[in-house]
This record gives sequence, C-alpha cells and structure tokens, in this order.
Amino acid sequence: MDRIVAVVNNDVITLNELRENVLYYKVEARQQRSESDEEITHRLLGLLIESRLQLQEADRERIGVDDTEMTEEIAGRMKKLDLSTEQEFEALVKKQGLTLDAVKKKLREQILIAKVVRRKVAFRVSVTE
Repeated sequence: MDRIVAVVNNDVITLNELRENVLYYKVEARQQRSESDEEITHRLLGLLIESRLQLQEADRERIGVDDTEMTEEIAGRMKKLDLSTEQEFEALVKKQGLTLDAVKKKLREQILIAKVVRRKVAFRVSVTE
C-alpha cells in the first residue's frame, strides 16, 4: 500500500509519486545542487502540489497536448542530448532509473502547465497605444 503524502482538491499525491519526482529531478539537475535529499523532497512536494493545481486547471479549461507536440518535445530533448534515435533516448532514460512512459508523462504535464501559464498571462496582458 502506497502512503498518501498530500491531497490536492480530490487528487492524491502518493509517496511513490513524490519519490519518482525526486529521482526525475536528480536526473534533470545532474546533482548540480548541494541540497540534501530531505530538502529536495520537501521543495518538490510543494512544486508537485502547485503543478497538480495547474494540471487541474488545464483539465477544467480543456487544454490538451497532441501527439505532434509530444514528438517535437522529445525531439528537442534528444537534440539537446545529442541523440539520434528514440531507442537511444529510451536507453538513456532507463540508465537513469526511469521509464520512457514516466518521462513522457512528465513532459506532457510540463507542456500542459506551460499552456496554462501562457493562457493566464495572455488574459492579463493588454496592449495600449
């Protein structure tokens, strides 16, 4: 049984999900920060709660991510990592202790959150002459 660490509206955040996010963060940051695991976990729980609220907003606003956007995002990541095939990307992901599905889910969530933020900013921006 997985332990619940937070509830965001009716959405549950589990300990396993938090641990997966810590692992993902460590891979992305490549241990460049000097925070302890406890500090990282505490900070990421706050970020996870915030992102869950943004994802709920995306759902309410019916904002989605299509396959083309996902393909472009993965291609961009592969280019940054100097990888030429998705198989190389998947091998690198597995080497880091993650799964390709988990990484794709995280990327989809990042795109959704970016769309929510852009939409909120666009509604607040007014152009005057």
